[in-house]
Amino acid sequence: MIIGSSSARVTVLILHDLPEGTEKSEGCIHPLTLEWRELINKIGGNNWRKIFNTYAKLCHLLGLDHKSLETWQDYRDNYLLGSEGAFQLLCFGNKDELRKQADLLSEEVLVLITGKKCAEAIGVSERLHWLDQSFAQVIGRNWLVCPYFDYRQLSNIKIAQLVELIHERISSE
Repeated sequence: MIIGSSSARVTVLILHDLPEGTEKSEGCIHPLTLEWRELINKIGGNNWRKIFNTYAKLCHLLGLDHKSLETWQDYRDNYLLGSEGAFQLLCFGNKDELRKQADLLSEEVLVLITGKKCAEAIGVSERLHWLDQSFAQVIGRNWLVCPYFDYRQLSNIKIAQLVELIHERISSE
């Protein structure tokens, strides 16, 4: 499933399906609405809530696609993965489908790969240059591996580090 903007500057890859009953048609990019997010959270539980909250914190700190909002919660509720934003989420539980969709991404898009398992699934593990214990650059691509979007793995401190890494790469475009 592809959620967010068709003109994204940053795309996040996650090896995880949407909960059954919340999927939309394949082959299209679907903006995230408040009602759809609430349904995903209701059916999918705490894992999806963590993913969306972590993504909102990252997007809010990056400030690429919104006016001045006071909190990441405001960003989550009003802009997260909207059709006019700078962000996109590719979430597939099937490794082959995730790899296929990742291969279709534009070279101009900065790609965040959530976790080592996701990097393995899309076949880039052998091309990683580790920047530190938590972040790696995919050699030859504008792709970064970061911790999974979960409070324990991608803490506020690590989100701040990721923001710096993203700004370095986006400002050099």
